[in-house]
Order: sequence, then structure tokens, then C-alpha cells
Amino acid sequence: MIKGVIFDWNGTLSDDTLRVFAVAMKTAKKVGGKPLRSVAEFKRKVRNPWYPFYRDDLGCRVKKAVIHKWFCYYLKREKIREKLFRDAIPLLRFLNRRNIKVGIVSSYPTVCLLAEVRNHGISTLLGFVRGDCHTKAGHIKDFLKHYKLRPEEVVFVGDMMFDIKEGRKCGVITAAYLGGVDSKSKLLPQKPDIVLPRLSALRRYVKLGNHATYFLCALMYALMK
Repeated sequence: MIKGVIFDWNGTLSDDTLRVFAVAMKTAKKVGGKPLRSVAEFKRKVRNPWYPFYRDDLGCRVKKAVIHKWFCYYLKREKIREKLFRDAIPLLRFLNRRNIKVGIVSSYPTVCLLAEVRNHGISTLLGFVRGDCHTKAGHIKDFLKHYKLRPEEVVFVGDMMFDIKEGRKCGVITAAYLGGVDSKSKLLPQKPDIVLPRLSALRRYVKLGNHATYFLCALMYALMK
């Protein structure tokens, strides 16, 4: 039985790829890097942990703290506003009605994450929020410990390969969301336990329970081949 769900933020609950792209390119230019030309190129190259992306792909030769400072600076001033995916809030309310523990584990700056959570009015729907998670496995384990849950009772939902890898380290059920940054061709080879074309698709797995969930996942993989 699924008793807890952890979400990544950017590209999973928050539909903010354009916003993050704009801020990241301004940051790269400010610190002497070479900005990418398109969102498509950004989606192909961006990865977590984020510092090697800035260093190797954008040519930023400054310390991580400097990049973090300017990213936060430009984020607070960015005119492209953040928004949630359409089915994000209905899903969070559904999970709360079923008394499922809900959290966020994200590499996004904590101060910005908390502000956006408040702006969207979803603070009361989340019992656990962690930002600045440059590796996520430790924070996922903290969620398990905080709520006294077993790994097989918790789903970690993310839109990047890194999320699937970090969730697997903890033994939790991994769910790949296909509406975010990484493409299906990147995510499926990571063999997530669940594939979500839409966030709302998570409802069926919660309703079915773990054994039926794994059966349904196997069927979905077979159909995708």
C-alpha cells in the first residue's frame, strides 16, 4: 500500500522549464559562461547535480556558491512567472484526502522553493519540503524516517534520470513523469517502476496498491516497446 509520495519540483509539479532556462542563461552570462541558444538544447544538456552542467556545458569557471548567488538573484527578478502543471493541485488534494504523506525533494534553492510553494497556496498540502538537495537520496531517507515509512510504501516522482537513480538508491518506488525536462528516450532506459504521461495518472497506482501497480507497470512497458 502506498503511504507516501515525494515529488521533485522543477519540471514535475512546477511547469517552469522556460523560466529556469531564462534564469540559468542569464546566470551563465553573468559569470563568464556561454549561454545556450534554445530551450531544446537546454533540455538535451541540463542535468543534476547542476554544477557540472554549468562548468562543462556552459563554461562557467567560478565556484558553485557564486553561480547559486546569481541564479537566485535573477530568479527573483525574472518576468516569466512560475506556474504549476494543471493536474498538480488536484493530485495533491487527492493524496491528502487519502491521508497519504506528501513531500518535495528538489535541488531548487530552498528560499525560492518555499516562496513558490506559498505563492501557489499549497503549503498545507505538503508536510515535508526540502530544497538545495544536490543529492536527493539522503533527503528521501529523511522523509522515510520522519514518517516512519518503509521504502516500498513510498513513491518518488521526478522528470529527470537523476531522480530515478536517486530514488532507486533508497529502494523506494520510482515514477518517471514524461511532461518535464528529460525525454521518454532518456527516462525509460532507467527502468522506473512507474511511467506517468500525466501527473494525474498516479491516482490509479495509489488506488490499486503495490502488487497491482507493478503488474500495470509491466503492461505499460510492454506496450511502449
